[in-house]
Amino acid sequence: MDSLQLAHFVASAILAHRAETVRPMLPSPRAATESLPGTLAGPLTLTMSYLDEAEGEPPCCLHLTCYAAAGHARFDRLSEISGLRVTDHLAVILECSAAGYTREAVNLLVAHREALDLLWDTLNDLGSHYAHTVEAVRVSLSGRGLVHEAPAPRLARFERPDHRVPGLGGVLAGVLRGR
Repeated sequence: MDSLQLAHFVASAILAHRAETVRPMLPSPRAATESLPGTLAGPLTLTMSYLDEAEGEPPCCLHLTCYAAAGHARFDRLSEISGLRVTDHLAVILECSAAGYTREAVNLLVAHREALDLLWDTLNDLGSHYAHTVEAVRVSLSGRGLVHEAPAPRLARFERPDHRVPGLGGVLAGVLRGR
């Protein structure tokens, strides 16, 4: 497993499971991040440190198509290639990357880069520690372009989906700021 796959594996584990589920497994991801470049390891380590004491679930709205008016054709294509049931959930795409379908998964993430950036912006604005993990994913895509893919549709201009943010209680929603 190369460093990109390893970073995506750790990020997927963090984003897919409740804090209580991930906590007993944290020694393994922590050990794995030691071999990663600091730009990837740092944000992942920040989230794992938070999970040492946290309760609850990761943010509920990690579906990339919630942020863009996009179809599911690209996700269906990755499902066909990998033999896995691929949805638009960020953790699922990262898991595909870790499983060896890295090029296809990275292409999908790059195609939805604006949605990923908006997700990070939302989590960061809300003070969620999960923003650090999304930041590591964003860093992992730096300098990577699409290979034989059309660009993803522009982001839809509507209210952001609701986010449940551990530690802040309840459901919070934000409205897109003008860009």
